[in-house]
Amino acid sequence: MIPFSFLTPAFLAAAAAAALPLVLHLLRRHPEVRVRFAAVRLLKDAPVEQRRRRRLRELLLLALRVAALVLLAFAFARPYLPGAAGAGAAPITIVGVDVSASMSAPGQFAHAQALAREAVRNAPGDARVGLETFADRADLIVEPTRDRAIVLGAIARLQAGVGATSYRAALARAAGAIGAGRGAIVLVTDLQRTGWDGGGAAALPEGVRVTLADTGTPTGNVAVVDLRREEGGVVATLRNAGAAAASGGARLTIDGRQAGVQTWSVPAGGTADVAFAAAVPASGAAAVTIDDRTGATADNTRYLALDPPAPVPVLVIAAGDDALYVQQALDAGGADARFAVTTVKPAVVATMGAAGLAPYRAAILLDTQGLDVRGREALAALVDRGRGLLVAAGPGIDAGVLQSIVPKGMPAMDVTPPQTDGPGLSLVVADVRHPVVASFGPSAVSLGAVRFRRVARVAAPPSAEVVAQFSDGEPALVDLAGPSAHVLLFASDLSDRWNDFPRHPTFLPFLQEAVGYLVGPRRLPGGYLVGEVPPGVAARPGVVTVPAADGQPARRVAVNVDPREADLARISPADFQSAIVRLEDAGAVEARAAAAADENRQHVWWYALVLVLVVLVGESAVARRTT
Repeated sequence: MIPFSFLTPAFLAAAAAAALPLVLHLLRRHPEVRVRFAAVRLLKDAPVEQRRRRRLRELLLLALRVAALVLLAFAFARPYLPGAAGAGAAPITIVGVDVSASMSAPGQFAHAQALAREAVRNAPGDARVGLETFADRADLIVEPTRDRAIVLGAIARLQAGVGATSYRAALARAAGAIGAGRGAIVLVTDLQRTGWDGGGAAALPEGVRVTLADTGTPTGNVAVVDLRREEGGVVATLRNAGAAAASGGARLTIDGRQAGVQTWSVPAGGTADVAFAAAVPASGAAAVTIDDRTGATADNTRYLALDPPAPVPVLVIAAGDDALYVQQALDAGGADARFAVTTVKPAVVATMGAAGLAPYRAAILLDTQGLDVRGREALAALVDRGRGLLVAAGPGIDAGVLQSIVPKGMPAMDVTPPQTDGPGLSLVVADVRHPVVASFGPSAVSLGAVRFRRVARVAAPPSAEVVAQFSDGEPALVDLAGPSAHVLLFASDLSDRWNDFPRHPTFLPFLQEAVGYLVGPRRLPGGYLVGEVPPGVAARPGVVTVPAADGQPARRVAVNVDPREADLARISPADFQSAIVRLEDAGAVEARAAAAADENRQHVWWYALVLVLVVLVGESAVARRTT
């Protein structure tokens, strides 16, 4: 069989017209009419055509007509012989194995390895097979190869890890390994719903097929999702994701020595606290481990760094007493304060320079008067390095100076005249999901009790996010995020001149959350999640030392499994596939261009049309003999 490909294969459907001659041939069949002749002897001398020979000519005529129609459809489909490169390109199958924490239940990962081996054996015979593992990130363990023994050997050495599931990372890495060729992705996973959290759909080329190998989930899972120091000891929070109540034992260790034993019981789908009465030192490492024989083992232990977390350095730039309320709010907590605040006047920024500002993770700009060119350049360098900037557009802020500090696209500001008639403006939260106001929850409405006498009018660009508005609909808190810069603009002051915000109980959490959002990345109190550790820290659970960097001293922190991995909720295969957006990749475009070039060079359809003419001439000749 000649391996023809077609540039416009839809025309092959026209070959169905070849059935018309068959239908007409069958419709014309009818029994011969018997006519009685009185003088039969008169016919004896007439020439008689043999019936079998006439039938053969009719069948030949039918075959020629069918062939003409089939050849015509074949010609319009633009046939060609694929080039050597395209014919020799073998498909690629990437087997992705989920090694996240949710795969660590007893026997579950062994089942995943068996499914992965089956996927390798079921790959097309001419395919090259590669192996990847995925959790927070995806790693290509074995490059696509024809030697399947290498892939099977690598599968045998895999182990479940401690990261969180990310299907986007898995699909992106596998698609990169396949490239512009043909291929398939087989994901061996428990279909955990949280694997799609934190973003939109995944994009894959049209020619990449995705198949799911479901490992299933355990019948239950109890995880330690929080561990904290409280007066008189340590308290652990347990979450039961199973459909039945669970109970067992828990152990507290401090610096590797057992410091307490407790029993626990958690209702189905609920949470419970387990308190350990123990003498907790001012520094060290604590851990709580529970007995859970059915669920994932990776979330059975949670760690706590007992060392007080080092406060995050924050710079406040203000003149006079404008920084009084801001400093008091950020210093809340005394020795356990989250931030270490340094207040300087605008003129001092120039003497500090870019090197002097480097240790600060965020800056709060309350005044630009006295901020010369060198000071502006130092602040601009701070923002360009990805440090956060909070601007309170009060009476000391000059919009022209501000434009030279922050990236292009900063909203223009126009301060309104004082409002003396009526109670003034109030705050209305526009996006309750934004990190600055998300912690308020339903109590975010309490921000509406703040009254503003003067505000700055802000023309927010389309790329900005309006977190809160004034009661007249104008932007009050604008979030400007760029490739490296991150700026929050509050359209009033923070010093009790234009509003009464500092005298409200919501001022402290608002300012703490705003600065915490700018400091980033997301960090737990005293620690990190496995997938979010800073450079130089191993991505595995435990209490580790973070190296000194950015002016901060070395410190001990806890690294823990993401609590989302304790969730047993699953996504259906259909919903999984619907989360994948199909894109026309460059490889497909190039393949079509190569096919068009092959077809244009070979002109096979010309020969097909010549055959059509030959067949039609033959059909005419046979038809004349038949009539």
